[in-house]
Amino acid sequence: MKLQLGQILRGKVIEKLSESALIVSFDGTLLRVENQSRVRIEVGESVSLEIVEIDPLRFRLSGFGSLGHLARTV
Repeated sequence: MKLQLGQILRGKVIEKLSESALIVSFDGTLLRVENQSRVRIEVGESVSLEIVEIDPLRFRLSGFGSLGHLARTV
């Protein structure tokens, strides 16, 4: 998957490991992401994530402005 700043990825939350740790599927590619936002996200929800940083990979919830930051965790 080629990633670029500003790119919007659409995924679906398939597992919630904790209040902040989520597994999100992007067309079959699974990423564990850390929800650093104040937005509550649940299993089954679709999310649109804008790439705001490549290394380390960081997303912003599209449509939530400054409220929604998520970071990929390994």
